[in-house]
Amino acid sequence: SVPEHPILSAVIISIGYIMGISAWNFAFAANISLTNLLAKTQKDRNIYNSQRMMGSNLGRLMGNYLTPVIVAFLRPMLRERASYPVLVLVAGIFYIATEQLHFKLANGAEETYTAHEYNVNDSEDSLNFKEIFKSLSTNSQLLVTVLIDLSSNMAALALPSLAVYYYKYVFEAPQMVSVHMLAIGLAGFAGSTFVRLFGKNVKSYRNYLLCIYLVISLFLICTKFASKNIYAFLALNVLIHALTGTTQPFEMNLYQDNVIYSEWKTGVNANSLIMGLGELPVRIASILKGLLLSFALASAGYAAGAQPTEALKNALANAYAFIPACIPVIGFILLKFAYKLTPEKI
Repeated sequence: SVPEHPILSAVIISIGYIMGISAWNFAFAANISLTNLLAKTQKDRNIYNSQRMMGSNLGRLMGNYLTPVIVAFLRPMLRERASYPVLVLVAGIFYIATEQLHFKLANGAEETYTAHEYNVNDSEDSLNFKEIFKSLSTNSQLLVTVLIDLSSNMAALALPSLAVYYYKYVFEAPQMVSVHMLAIGLAGFAGSTFVRLFGKNVKSYRNYLLCIYLVISLFLICTKFASKNIYAFLALNVLIHALTGTTQPFEMNLYQDNVIYSEWKTGVNANSLIMGLGELPVRIASILKGLLLSFALASAGYAAGAQPTEALKNALANAYAFIPACIPVIGFILLKFAYKLTPEKI
C-alpha cells in the first residue's frame, strides 16, 4: 500500500540507508584489515581470504533464500510493510554480534603480528588527512588494484540481476530464477572453498588470475550461444560463478601487497585505509550494474508488461554476454601490464 506521507517516508528511508551503509563501511574496513594483521605468510593469506569469501557467498545465498521465508513467517503477526524493517533489525543485530565475535577472536593480533612478527613500526593504524592523501597519491597501484578487482565484482553483482530478466523474457521461464540463484550461490561458495583447500598449491596467484580472467570472459561470450538452451545457460553461469569464487580470495592479496608497498614508500601503516578500499569495487559494480541493465532494456525498447520480442531477447543476450565479458579482459590487461607489484618486489 502507498504510505500516507510518501515524500517524508522517502526522506527518512534515504537518510537511514545513508547512515546505515556509512556505519557498515567503517566496520567493514576494520574487519577486513584484520586479515592482513593475522596472516604471517602467503599460505595464511590464502586461507583467511578464502574463508572470508566462503562466508560472503554463504551469507549472500542465505540472505536470498531466508528473506522471503522470514517475511512469510512474520506475515500472520505483522503487516508486510512492517515485516521488512523487523527483518532488517534482526539481520543488523546478527551482524553486530558476529562482528564483535570476530574482533574478540582477533584481539591482540595487531601488537603480536605487526610489531613483532613483521618488525615494522608499532604505531597505531590511525592516519591524519595529510597521511591519507600521501598514501593514496603516492601509490598509483591502488587505482589499478581497484579496477582489477572489478573483474570479479561485476560478475558477482551484475549478472544475477540481469539473469532475472533473462529468464523472464529470453527463456520465458521465470520459475527458473530461484534455481539459478541457488546454483550460482553454491558455485561461488564452492569456488572459495576450493581456494581454502588447495590455494597453497598455487605458485603464483598473479598468473592464476591472468588465466582465469580470460576463461571467465570466454564463458561469458559463450552464454550468447546458449540463449536457446536454458540448461546450457545455467551450466555456464555455474562455471562462471565458481571461477569468480576462486579469484576473489586472490584479489585480496593485491590489496595486501599494496599495504606493504605503501608503508615501504611512505613510512606510514595504512592497512585499514587500503584494505577498506576493497569495498570500492563493490560500489562501482553496483552503479555499473544499474547502467548496464538500463542500457540493455532501453536499447530493445523495453516496456513493462509487454510480450517479449526477438529484439528484446537479442538485446538481453548481448548485454549479458559481451559487455560483462569486457571487464575480465580489462582486468587481465591491467594486471599484466599496469600492475607492478610482483611477489619478488614485495
